[in-house]
Parts: sequence; C-alpha cells; structure tokens
Amino acid sequence: MDAHWQKTNPFTGDFDGSGYTISKLTCKDASAEYVGLVGYADKATIQNVTVRDSAFNGNNYIGAVCGYIKGGTIKNCHAVGTTIGDSDRDDSQYWGGIVGCMTGNNVVTDCTNSGTVSGCWNLGGIAGFAGTNTTVQRCFNSGAVTGRYARFGGIVGQISGARVQDCGNTGAVSEFTSSSGSQYGGIVGLAESDSTIQNCYNANKNTAAKICGSYSCDLFNCYYLPNDTGSSGSTVTGITAKTAEQFASGEVAYLLQGNRAEPVWGQTLTGASKQNYPVLNGAKVYQGTPCTGRYSNTKEELKHDYHDGKCIYCGEPEIAYTVTIPAEVTLGNAANAKATISAANVTLPTDKTLKVTVNGPFTATLDGYNDVTASYKIKNGNDELTTDSAVLTAQSGETAKTTTLTFVKPDAAPYAGSYTGTVTFTVSVSQTNP
Repeated sequence: MDAHWQKTNPFTGDFDGSGYTISKLTCKDASAEYVGLVGYADKATIQNVTVRDSAFNGNNYIGAVCGYIKGGTIKNCHAVGTTIGDSDRDDSQYWGGIVGCMTGNNVVTDCTNSGTVSGCWNLGGIAGFAGTNTTVQRCFNSGAVTGRYARFGGIVGQISGARVQDCGNTGAVSEFTSSSGSQYGGIVGLAESDSTIQNCYNANKNTAAKICGSYSCDLFNCYYLPNDTGSSGSTVTGITAKTAEQFASGEVAYLLQGNRAEPVWGQTLTGASKQNYPVLNGAKVYQGTPCTGRYSNTKEELKHDYHDGKCIYCGEPEIAYTVTIPAEVTLGNAANAKATISAANVTLPTDKTLKVTVNGPFTATLDGYNDVTASYKIKNGNDELTTDSAVLTAQSGETAKTTTLTFVKPDAAPYAGSYTGTVTFTVSVSQTNP
C-alpha cells in the first residue's frame, strides 16, 4: 500500500479484536513502508488481538500489530511465531514485534512478543522506537532480537523522552556480527534524556547487565541475570544482578512488585506450573518471616535453614555463643567474694546483642540457721546491681569478653559462719542493640 496514502489517510478508529487471532499475514515487499495489521494509526486504539505465524518485510516502520502509531493506544496485543524483518537489509529502521514506531502521547501496554525481529536500526521486541511522552508498560518479550548496527533492545530499540516500566525480557538480544554498534541492551538499546526505565528485568545472559546499551536516563529497580562467566557487570545505580536461583525463588518478582497494592508482578513458585522468572499478573509472592530470604505464594512462617553457621537463603548468621558462669561462689566470712562471667564464640545477626543479666539483690543464709540471713550487695565495678541489671553484653565478632562481679558482705553480719544462697543469671539475645 502507498506510504503517502497511509499517512494522509491514517486509521483513527477503535479496533477491538475481542481476543481473536489473525494468522498468516505476509508482506514481502522490501520497499514497503508502514507495514502491519494496521499500517499507520493516528489517535487510534488497537486492542485485544493476536497476530500469529505471520511474516512482515519492508523498509521502515514495521510491526506485527502496527507499523506506526501517533497519539494512540495499543493494549493487550500479542505476536506469536511471527517474523519481523529481513537479515539482508542494510538501511532499514523502526521495526518492532508489536509496533515499529510510536510518537506523541502513546501507550503500549499488556503486550507480548514471542516472534523474531531482525534488521538494522531501531529494533525492539515490542517497539522499534518510542518518542516523547510515550509509555511502554507491562510488556514482555521472549523472542530473539538481532541487529546489524545499533539501537536494538529486548523491549524497545530507542527511547527519547519516554518511559519503559514493568517490562521483562528473556529473549536473546544479539548482533549479526561483532562489528555491530554498542547501542543494544536487554531492555532498551539507546535511551536519551528525560527517559525512564523502571521495574524491569532482563534474563538474557548475552546482554546481562546491559539493561540499556547506551543511556542518559533514570533507572530504577531493575534486575538482570549475569552472563555465563559469572560477571556481575553493571555497577550503575538502579541495576542489580540476581542469580538464577534468586530469580526462581520469587525474590525478583517480590522486588519488582514492591509495595504496590495493584497486582503487577508475580510468579508460581511450586508444583508442576512452577515458573523460573517473574511474570506479569502472576501469582502473588510474599516475603517470608523470620527468614526474609525465602518467598512463598501464601503468607506463612518461613524459618531459617542454617548450614555452616549461616542461613542458606538470607545469609543471616546462626545464633551461637558460649557463656561461662561459675557453678558456685564461696562467700564464707570474706568481706568480698568474686565471680567472673565470660562470653566467647559469639555469632549473631548484626541487629542482635547477647545479654547476660543477674537477679540481684542477693540474700544469703547462715549455714545451719535458716532464720539467720545477711544481705549481700552485688557490684559490677562501682555499680550496684539490681534485678535484671545487665552484667555483660556482646555483639557478633567481638573477642572474648569478661566481667568480674563482687559480692559485698554487710559490715555487721548477724553471726559469723558460712553463708550460702543462689544467684540466677539469665542469658538472652535481644532484638536490637542496647
């Protein structure tokens, strides 16, 4: 169809596919412009349709659902088993699994692509290009995106003043040859100023930390799977590496969802339908307690699993310590008897403290005369202890700590002789440092 005719006669209506699938669409004209189920749309809505097992070739502005849209909405549209592009082209651009190019106040939302996109410039699993005030959200790509030159990404090839949020990519994003440009990434190829990439993840190991190939934009709460060499890759704020185990555990889904009440990200964590990566609109993921490194699809208590002194899920140290308290202290007739309390081998989480307390004051009974007592004072240095007084505190990693208590006999005991009694010490781990 003539490109000039399409631009001067754009689709401006509301196309609702009502969940139906359109198959076997084909365009073989290498010079064609504005190619797709809808070629050129202006302030239009295209929704609820799947394009399956189709093949689109052309020059510029090619997408399975729409070649070019200005100031409109594409919602709940999907490309399945569909091929976009031609690897032999050397000068084409704006090709996307769903839409080739979008400008104006556009929104592409809740769309997926599992087909392939290959070409030269501005290629994306969802969109080839997203301009000022456009948004690509809640979209997912699992198809391969292969670029000859630059500006190609798993979700969008290039964004300029646009937002990409709540999107995920597991598709392979790669170059035709090693001479291709560096502007390619798992989510976006090139991001220019006033753009935002938020709540996204890339599980393609080829691009790994390259959430965005080249960027001048804000990145928030994005995650990636490191490549096969184990390189952590990016140190950019807002981009974090997570292992395959962390992805499968539900941790990334939980982090992507955040504190939002509206369900966006989820993941089935057990059973035959277990999922290895977060999915949009998936089963809700809850963080465990007390072990915050475990996740579940139900709100339940999840305990630590300690091996070699650490929880294998969250890394919290296993609580361990040795406290030595004398079995007995000889009071006799001495003015001051002493007892040394010690703590060693202390391993605790950083927010917890070992605490030893005493039950003073202390009353001793004269041996053989239950009705004859003397009130001893218990002192820690110059401080007299009372009930629940702290005798000793210790944090993880400290060297052995000791403290000496003194049992001070009253100046005028009723009778001379051997005084005996019991002092109780309590050993506990407090939740916060004193």
